[in-house]
Amino acid sequence: MTTTSLNILNIEDKNLTASKIYNKLNQYEESNENYFILNLIDNNELSGKYTYVQHIEQQIYNIENRSFNNQIISKAIAIPFEIVNNKILVWANKSNLNRFIFQFTNVVPNVSLSPIEIKINKILSKINKQNTKITKVCLKDIALKEDLIGKFTTDLYSYGDVYGILQKYNKQIEKISFQYYILDTFFTISLNENGNITLYKSYDNIDDEQLDFLKELFIE
Repeated sequence: MTTTSLNILNIEDKNLTASKIYNKLNQYEESNENYFILNLIDNNELSGKYTYVQHIEQQIYNIENRSFNNQIISKAIAIPFEIVNNKILVWANKSNLNRFIFQFTNVVPNVSLSPIEIKINKILSKINKQNTKITKVCLKDIALKEDLIGKFTTDLYSYGDVYGILQKYNKQIEKISFQYYILDTFFTISLNENGNITLYKSYDNIDDEQLDFLKELFIE
């Protein structure tokens, strides 16, 4: 199953609006191997992609000569991002996130970024029970035996009183997964207390309504 990591960063300077960032990024001296594609939606919202080119050396087998030839392959990597109300949503693994932050902070001087704090209980309070289904939870500091404390992970997909369980152990929730339904489709979201958000769907397959749901869930 395809997974996508969603990273959300705070822009500490509240006066640094999306339109100001757009102007800065538009001044970036791009090349064929590093560039931004930008779409300014309004003063507080911007979407775009940061693209860089990666050169990979591969061995190509020559059938006629029965030998291997080295060949350089150029691969373009696009990192989608959105800026909404002083938050940056970056759809990238850790390596690409670090690359994006490095490039972004070079182009936008004196900007300070920090990861948002994920409070699972607060996220759960925003969930519409009619459109979501809790599927799995990992609890920490659970007494497995009289003298043994550990983690406990369980599948809640077919469990009856899911929210009763979550309320009882709300201070011990370390990770949770749930499905968000809209019309006849759904996608699964997994998040933990360290701020890691994983979507079991590729970015290109997330539609506007699903994207709006994620913004409402993680951006105040």
